[in-house]
Amino acid sequence: MGSIRLSNPKRNYNTKNCKENWFDYYAGYSPEFVEDTIKYLNLPSNSIILDPWNGIGTTTQVVEELGYRAIGYDINPVMVIVAKAKRIDYISLVNAEKESNELINKGKSYYLTDEHVQTDPLGVWLNPCSILPFRKLERAILEKNEIHDKKKLQVKNYENISNEVAFYYLALFKTIKELLSVFRSSNPTWVKRPKLASERINVNESIVYESFLNNISKMASSVDLESPNLINKKNNDIILSVSTSESLPLPNDSVDAIIASPPYCTRIDYAIATVLELALLGFSSDEYFSTLRNKMIGTPTISKEEIVVKNEWGKTANYFLKLVSEHESKASLSYYYKIYLQYFNSMYRSLKEINRVMKKGSHCVLVVQDSYYKDILIDLSAVFSEMVEEVSWKIENKISYHNKRTLASIHQGTKKYRKNSSVKETALIFQKKE
Repeated sequence: MGSIRLSNPKRNYNTKNCKENWFDYYAGYSPEFVEDTIKYLNLPSNSIILDPWNGIGTTTQVVEELGYRAIGYDINPVMVIVAKAKRIDYISLVNAEKESNELINKGKSYYLTDEHVQTDPLGVWLNPCSILPFRKLERAILEKNEIHDKKKLQVKNYENISNEVAFYYLALFKTIKELLSVFRSSNPTWVKRPKLASERINVNESIVYESFLNNISKMASSVDLESPNLINKKNNDIILSVSTSESLPLPNDSVDAIIASPPYCTRIDYAIATVLELALLGFSSDEYFSTLRNKMIGTPTISKEEIVVKNEWGKTANYFLKLVSEHESKASLSYYYKIYLQYFNSMYRSLKEINRVMKKGSHCVLVVQDSYYKDILIDLSAVFSEMVEEVSWKIENKISYHNKRTLASIHQGTKKYRKNSSVKETALIFQKKE
């Protein structure tokens, strides 16, 4: 085992690993931290490293670049596509700008009318004529893999798309977010919906194509093509797929290490944060989207599942729940208590599932961040440390980093309960007992 010196996990937007900035994701963490962690663990070259909350694919990207076998799961298909896009090979990236012009020309040749997009999920924000250039581009992109549904104009299986197709999808994601920025709020994870059809906007077709090209160009030019990390021949053993951390499609005792950052306990609505991308993928906000939202750990929606407090969650979690239930603030017991109850229940089930797939003696490194409910601090590092006692893990090390900027610091209402919203972020290094 190496010496314990790990970079700050907080995402660094000035990182040399420029692919990290291809997709703006609040919950991301730094590739430098992942690289330091892998070196610290000193794993054999054929080791399998899993991230059950893979997000934008930082863990799997670094794992693969260092020559290990990577597995990354995320419940959100948008994240799977982003992680795949970061695996684009050298030749495809060099030819990306030329290829994108060809995609645009091909898209323009398709005959589509407003009738084709009358029930399109993007219609929440865009008028039909403004949806057409997105769907034309999407069809041109998907025909590269021949995996589109010509009638529904959408991908059949987003998990099977190539890295190159995922890269162009990512450019479409960036384009839709850029052109619909008017619907962003001060909360970086929230997207507003227009209340009236008259509030939907028109976007000129040429603007869509221009933005798409510009995003392709910026992503391609951000990468040092001489970098040893731009691997030409990728590891075929890598798995990037949709799954929940509470039910992993892996056999028992099959993983050599876990490196991950679990969902924050801050009521971040990760589904809303990617609602535009999900709509671009063809998922309706009234059907699939609501189901996905309810399944996400830390969701602000309340499920119908009846949950009871368990001693296995530990004293810190149970005491925090007691304080929330007794808090004088409105809706503490009727709403917020249930939200935290869901979080602890899902996280404990996830840890048990992660324990199932880990080999004996293997390590699990988790980055967790404290948070507040009103004036009550929730020490997540203590919560996780107590929960893993029930799955026979021992804590090998704990490294704390202070974080002054959080979502709570943006919200002015928090000043009513506390003067300072800074919290600590902690890297917890656990080992499963032999």
